[in-house]
Amino acid sequence: MHPFQPETSIISFFSSLVVLVGVSEFFYAKQFRSKFYFISVFFLVFAYLLFSVLDQFRISLPFYFVKQPIVSFTNLVLFLSFSFMGSYLVLPKLKTSSQLIYICLIGLGLFPFLFFHFSLGSFTELGVLERGGFVILFLVSGSIAWFQEIFFQPLADEDLEKKIPDSFVSSLFFLSLPFVIPIVSGRITEERFYFLSIDLLLASLSSVLGFLAVSQARKKLSEGFGLSLLPFFAGSALVSASLGVTHLLLIPVSFSAGLFLHLLQLWLRKKNWSDRSSLLVSGQLVAGGIGLFLPYLSLPNQEWLHPPSVMLAVQSLFLLTVFLLSCLVASAVYLLPKEGAEGKNY
Repeated sequence: MHPFQPETSIISFFSSLVVLVGVSEFFYAKQFRSKFYFISVFFLVFAYLLFSVLDQFRISLPFYFVKQPIVSFTNLVLFLSFSFMGSYLVLPKLKTSSQLIYICLIGLGLFPFLFFHFSLGSFTELGVLERGGFVILFLVSGSIAWFQEIFFQPLADEDLEKKIPDSFVSSLFFLSLPFVIPIVSGRITEERFYFLSIDLLLASLSSVLGFLAVSQARKKLSEGFGLSLLPFFAGSALVSASLGVTHLLLIPVSFSAGLFLHLLQLWLRKKNWSDRSSLLVSGQLVAGGIGLFLPYLSLPNQEWLHPPSVMLAVQSLFLLTVFLLSCLVASAVYLLPKEGAEGKNY
């Protein structure tokens, strides 16, 4: 995302804060939220001071816009929000100092590296097809959730897992996701912002229909948590890589994705995965991965940057790179001190 008008910068920044609050309300226990906001604000203030010092020494950063720092922090807050989704299982179990170290690894390590290589570096030169600019958020969140579910399931809080929120306010927040994501990603300045939002909403609603079709076939309505999140995550992730796809293709693909991802979520839950992890992996990691390969269906051959086999390799390399780097950062939890059973850090 590049600098844009001050008015839209402010709208985007506050929209990113809304996303951060929504993540806290939906993914973390009430007892942990005050600490969640503390470590988030502490890191953002620390990052601002750090960037200011670097600016004084005229050290340029590819992800930091000196003239409009609010744009940089909008990107950072949104990236942290999605990373916090994937980290819901372990973050409350870490000591406060460990939480700050973990956030620094994400915000000052993973975020700059991916931003540089995706926006300015090797991925740009390779010609990765990802027109929306925000599928990387879903891939990072889903990858972290996958890693921590696989390797840290014993740390899961059973009481937290039972308290899945299902409120009208929470549903409204995620119903607005197709409009919040383009605003935060800077697409609000483009003439096609309205059409992009409509595409995201259509994809999400089509995914909802597929999701509900599985529920009706099972003669069992799914939990409100999954109903309000998975289809809207899936729709946004699918559309990101294929902006401009015709509705004749978008609607059936999104409907089919809703069917498949709901079945995948149910299968993961049968494998004793937590509700949240099965949601994030199916609705973000898998949906984002599918979205990266939608250009094969949505773009005419003359718009492909490479021959089909080369494009397959480039898209796969991008997906694998984001997945492995996200898992590498998530694995840092092994080295960080955790709270004992007798002293939960809530």
